[in-house]
Amino acid sequence: LPESLQAFAYQGDLSQVHHLMAFCRLFIGESATMASECAVLGVPALYVAHTGRGYTDEQESKYQLVTNIKTFNPEAIQKAIDQCLSHPADYYRGQGQRLLDNCIDVTQYIVDSLLHYPAVLNTYQKQIAS
Repeated sequence: LPESLQAFAYQGDLSQVHHLMAFCRLFIGESATMASECAVLGVPALYVAHTGRGYTDEQESKYQLVTNIKTFNPEAIQKAIDQCLSHPADYYRGQGQRLLDNCIDVTQYIVDSLLHYPAVLNTYQKQIAS
C-alpha cells in the first residue's frame, strides 16, 4: 500500500480476516476471492477490476451480492457504494443465505460419493437441476 494508506491496512491475524469480513457493511476491492467470500457471508461487495470472474457475475445477477465494476471509475464506484448502503444489512444476509441454500454441501457430497457411488449421482443431479 502507499504510505498514505498504511494506517488502514489490516493488522490482525490473517486467520481471523473472515470474522472481520462478516461484520463489514461493504467490501470494496480488487480481489474476486474476497468479494465472493463476502457474498457467501451475506456482505455486499464491489469487485473493481479489469478482469471478470464467472462466479462474481453469478453472485451479481442472481443474488445482488457482488457488483462487478470493470473500469476504475470513481463516479461508478460511488454510485455502487450508495446503492449497496441503501439496503439494510439484513437484506444482504438474506441474499447470502439464499445463495447458500442453492449450493450443495461439497464435503457431504464427497462423503456420500465415497459411501454410495454411483447411486449418489442421481440424488445430486436432481438437487442441482432444481
